[in-house]
Amino acid sequence: MYDAVVSAMNHPDPFNPYMGLFNFRSIRALSMTGTGIDVVTPRPRAPPVGPYSEFGDIPSQHDYSSHEVHYPRFLYLLPQKIFKYTLSSRSFSEMLPEYISSNFETPDICHAGHIHYDGYGLVPYCRSNEIPLTVMGRGKILNNFYDLSQVSRRKIKRLSITRRVSFV
Repeated sequence: MYDAVVSAMNHPDPFNPYMGLFNFRSIRALSMTGTGIDVVTPRPRAPPVGPYSEFGDIPSQHDYSSHEVHYPRFLYLLPQKIFKYTLSSRSFSEMLPEYISSNFETPDICHAGHIHYDGYGLVPYCRSNEIPLTVMGRGKILNNFYDLSQVSRRKIKRLSITRRVSFV
């Protein structure tokens, strides 16, 4: 068997039990194979009051019986159209490798539940540890690729040609 680290920003949490059920079900199925899995589901830092303040109530970890999920925080700025591929991406990709290195053993493989943010966040970690990375690409980001901004398309193309990355 082997060990894997999975980053899935879209995964349920105790306050959003239906978010990202496709990732939850995939991770649960993988855990049933005997694969050692460490799951990271980053959440935005929460403002103390107002919209999105509920993110502050999400625990740092939660046990789903098939797998435990870690919820580290990163800086997520609104409006998303302006900051998604700049400051928020940078915050995510700086936080994730550091969190994985500090909390888990080096895995045999990493898996990103999505191209953005998960794929971007895992690339630096995988490069520095020479670990293969699989990236799940689905939905709007692929179906409407040419409707995305040039910055977004360039980042996705850069990720897809990164050494040792495969799309599922």
